[in-house]
Amino acid sequence: MDDINLGMADLAEKNKGEGESYSDGTRRQYLRTVEDFGQARDIDALSDIDVPSVKQGKIDEEWVLDKDEVWDLIDAADKPRTKAVIAVCWECAWRATALMSLRVKDYEEVNDEYGLLSAPTDVVGDKGAGGDKKPVTVARGYLDNWLHEHPRSDNPDAALFCRTDKQTHYGEHMSSEAVRRQLKKAAKDADIDEDRVHVHCFRHARVTYMKKSPEYDDMDIEHTLDWAEGSNQMKRYSHVTQDDKIASVLQARGIEAESGTVEPELQDCPRCGRQIPYDARNCPYCSVRVDEKPAGWYQLYSKLLIDPENDPLHKKYAGMSGTTPTMQRLPREQFSWVNAVFRSFLVERVGLGDPPGSHDEIMEIINIENLPEEAIEKVKHLILSTSFGANYQHHQADYELAENEEFTEWLREGYDIELTEDSNNPLKK
Repeated sequence: MDDINLGMADLAEKNKGEGESYSDGTRRQYLRTVEDFGQARDIDALSDIDVPSVKQGKIDEEWVLDKDEVWDLIDAADKPRTKAVIAVCWECAWRATALMSLRVKDYEEVNDEYGLLSAPTDVVGDKGAGGDKKPVTVARGYLDNWLHEHPRSDNPDAALFCRTDKQTHYGEHMSSEAVRRQLKKAAKDADIDEDRVHVHCFRHARVTYMKKSPEYDDMDIEHTLDWAEGSNQMKRYSHVTQDDKIASVLQARGIEAESGTVEPELQDCPRCGRQIPYDARNCPYCSVRVDEKPAGWYQLYSKLLIDPENDPLHKKYAGMSGTTPTMQRLPREQFSWVNAVFRSFLVERVGLGDPPGSHDEIMEIINIENLPEEAIEKVKHLILSTSFGANYQHHQADYELAENEEFTEWLREGYDIELTEDSNNPLKK
């Protein structure tokens, strides 16, 4: 028996490979499986193995993403699919196995306020998530936007989060590695430590938020995280302080606490009236800006101008602050113009790309030194994360018409230039 236990101890210490070790829980499961096998086959030597208990470590609050950082990641994500993945990770807190097995038919629009996501029941390794339905309110707008661009959204059995690389596996489920790369890229663009951002980190972030909020009790948390009732997992979140808990109780009773307050999860969009994430910068349905700062493109564009007070586009959105549309949602001619201005800036400032047709005229109204060095990456990101194709989806009628006469005349009068839609964007190659 001692020899067997020594062998099992060696098994418990095995590694996946160089630099990677199995978790304590996985090692314990190896031993438990061997013990169960011994009991089933009446092998005494295997049915009495010393299976060590596993101590769940405490969660370090400094390492857990807060809600602001989650929205920073969504803002930084350059694809609707990535935004939807992050939003679903946050709201549903599924493990990667369940998340990557979702199909189009697993998402159900219930009404204007929420939808339902159901984890498939035939997935190995989902740890109890199979068949579980979860309401989506925060993530719904991002899912709807992604499905609008999904290449096979009319096929109910298609992967919800599918590959779009137009190679052999086009349309198949994304791999966990592909999701990992997308999350790391969003983290880098959001200036968040990449080691803190992975699918599982959203589970910790979600339960931390829910424990602080007066809107949720332990049963809600157990359902969201797919934990058994009365799970000991809750003890890992001791970083939720007494101040947080007191504030949660007071908020539930309509009383404002002096410390530890938790913001609500949803708010009403000021334009379309639909419920949207409380900390969202933009409404995922109508794209209106809902925070107090103008959209990023507007801030960069205005700073580039030599004479912003006499610029027609700057004047059009001046004073709108939070209601400034995103660059992707700008009307066709406005989008074309801003795109050309940013491309001219990159050509002159860092020698990147080819000048647009209106380059000479643009250089007469902007000063490329007006933007600091750190703004260059922001301009690159705006160009790479927007496209005429995506803008077309938002303003199809404008593209189907020869041109938007009213704005074209207004813009031409303001700049006295010839506008061209230069679709050969070298940054997209």
